Amino acid sequence: DIILDRMSIVECVNLEGHAERVWHVCWSPCGKILASCGAEKGVRIWTLTEEGREIVNNIENEDDNEKRVTSVKQLERKHWVCACVLDEVQSRTIRSCEFSPNGEYLAAASFDSTTAIWTKQGNSVASWKCLTSLEGHENEVKSVSWSHDGRYLATSSRDKSVWVWGVPEKEINSQNTEYNDKDDDMEEEWDCITVLHGHTQDVKFVCWSPIENVLYSASYDDTIKIWAEEVDDWGCLGTLVGHTNTVWGISFHPSGNMFASCSQDYSIRIWENIKTEIGHTWQNVQVLKGTHDRTVFSVHWAKFGMIATCGADDRICTYTCQRLQSPPVTLFAKKENAHMTDVNCVRWNPVFEGMLVSASDDTAIKMWCVTKNAT
Repeated sequence: DIILDRMSIVECVNLEGHAERVWHVCWSPCGKILASCGAEKGVRIWTLTEEGREIVNNIENEDDNEKRVTSVKQLERKHWVCACVLDEVQSRTIRSCEFSPNGEYLAAASFDSTTAIWTKQGNSVASWKCLTSLEGHENEVKSVSWSHDGRYLATSSRDKSVWVWGVPEKEINSQNTEYNDKDDDMEEEWDCITVLHGHTQDVKFVCWSPIENVLYSASYDDTIKIWAEEVDDWGCLGTLVGHTNTVWGISFHPSGNMFASCSQDYSIRIWENIKTEIGHTWQNVQVLKGTHDRTVFSVHWAKFGMIATCGADDRICTYTCQRLQSPPVTLFAKKENAHMTDVNCVRWNPVFEGMLVSASDDTAIKMWCVTKNAT
């Protein structure tokens, strides 16, 4: 592995199963279930084998944090299995998928202009049912995102719009109630609350703040827009300008006071919510250039503080953030040739620190262990 002095990015698992490019991966909130989607018109659900669960249980019971991080390397390909494929609902590429905050639902955005909502049946990760299909976009749906409280779902599209959907109360409450029966007669309408227009080109990505119901969208028009509910409707609170080409992704620091954006201009920008004389405003506090030499497709900020990026240069980079230092973000490790071709998505595991997953045009899904080097 090609390593910077302070950190290593080591491949632990190569999940093979997709026959075509993989666009997106996402973890369930428990960190033990992975969903992947791409050109095959379905979503694959991956879970741990019994032996894998035993390893994870040992990691969870480990008091030494450094040992917890390095123990992730014990998970190998044999410890993961594809539990099922969610298909036969959408007719084109599935561009994005995300678990709800309670892990009971999965939203899948497709190039057929629909977003399918899947619900887990009972306690089996191998049994899912399509609850509903959200329709309304006039073109490919590129991205989907749940609000932090599970009350809203946002979708964005090539039709230049962002839709905000209201999640039925029953689905919100299922986080705290035992719903063993999710039959059709219990279903409620997923209503479109608002359609947001403002971008002049395709909207590539949507992302909710982790602390409030404020929505951020990234577009081919090189801008990031901020949306929120005002007195009687939703509106645009502001537009962030800085990138000089398509903005591909956004990811928040867990505090909600900083976020990172990545772009076709080969850069990653760090934004911070700073208090001024007229109130709080988002300011671009750092521009990271040179870590990638082609389009940066994906950025993800872990709740443990680290950032990961990937792109068309087949490279994965990881960074650390110290908010009180200037500049706050520092490149810590770089993995050349992480995949055989474009790396489309990176996501940190929400529970196991240092565990990273990536998806690529080469059809592979890889899991990585990011650890500090011995000094």
